[in-house]
Amino acid sequence: MYTAVDLFAGAGGLSLGFMQTGKYDIKVAFENSPYMQDTYRLNHPGVEVLDDVCTANYSDIMRKYGAIDVVIGGPPCQGFSLSNTKTRDMSNPNNRMFEEFLRFVDKIAPTWFVFENVYVFF
Repeated sequence: MYTAVDLFAGAGGLSLGFMQTGKYDIKVAFENSPYMQDTYRLNHPGVEVLDDVCTANYSDIMRKYGAIDVVIGGPPCQGFSLSNTKTRDMSNPNNRMFEEFLRFVDKIAPTWFVFENVYVFF
């Protein structure tokens, strides 16, 4: 079984897909929204849910769960959306969250990662 961490986890849809294969054990999920945290916990009992990925303690994660095989996640993309005419630039703090994903991958050094994001053409 592969160990995994879910970043920007939302309600846990990406985790669910990985878990349904029977090959992945999600050890910890990071989600900033308290409402989404509650929903994630309902959908994935037994998975530790932490809040802001920006405050992740990498050594604690490694000490508690050992080597992580895969990091999955979908950083916010609303700021990059073509329908967002006001903050579609780096002044939108959510637009920097992809950097947190990359930092997490750099610090945890998983075997591989899945970075999910959507780009919509109009």
